[in-house]
Amino acid sequence: MIRQSTFKKRASWLSNRSIAGVHTGLDGVLDRLRHYRFCDRWHVSGNIETVAAAMRRPEHIPHWWSCFRHVDIENVGTHHGQDYEFVARIKGIMPYVLKLTLHIDDVDFPHKFHTFVSGDLIGSGSGRLMQVGNRVQIDFQLDVRVVRRSLRLMYSFLYPLGFVQHSWVMRTGERGLRKQML
Repeated sequence: MIRQSTFKKRASWLSNRSIAGVHTGLDGVLDRLRHYRFCDRWHVSGNIETVAAAMRRPEHIPHWWSCFRHVDIENVGTHHGQDYEFVARIKGIMPYVLKLTLHIDDVDFPHKFHTFVSGDLIGSGSGRLMQVGNRVQIDFQLDVRVVRRSLRLMYSFLYPLGFVQHSWVMRTGERGLRKQML
């Protein structure tokens, strides 16, 4: 028997918190500075099934994406990837490691996926894969808030660093996946 998903416990905690609440004054400004929306596009040579297969197994991601330092599988979900849950430790150029739990709640292999994110960041993300000639276009969207206390303080005052960090991590991933597909 697979243990109850830790995500469901986190989801109940999340539903009791106001992520999109309206704040005023300094708290509202600081809250907005802890919220990030990222859109990224990768282009990788290969066919969509092969590229999606490389991305589909989180335990293999550290082999080609050096920013993923470690991945622990919490729940294997269905054979399609639905309800897959894993904890990732991610290191970028900043002097900290993010600990994130990703719960994949929607999968249409090999075309799209959606995930909830919790841990040092909280929010959601998605990816869409599309065959374009002999390449695969991958569009990512990530909408997260910084919740780890030390990072909340830092990014409240150094907001642009979040974009620098994210861009570096994503460029590293795209390069790694391109090499993996050779």
